[in-house]
Order: sequence, then structure tokens, then C-alpha cells
Amino acid sequence: METSFLLTLQAMVTAGYLILLIHLPTKLI
Repeated sequence: METSFLLTLQAMVTAGYLILLIHLPTKLI
């Protein structure tokens, strides 16, 4: 259970980071 939860959380964080990295203007970084 814990491992599955951690993998899901990691996937969500990674996806969110990639979305922000792609969609945010570079001047805001």
C-alpha cells in the first residue's frame, strides 16, 4: 500500500513539475 501510494505521489509531482516547466514563461523562473 505504502509503496503504491509513494509511486502515485511521485508520478503526480513529476507530472505537475513538467506541466509547470512547459507552460510557465521562462522570465518567471
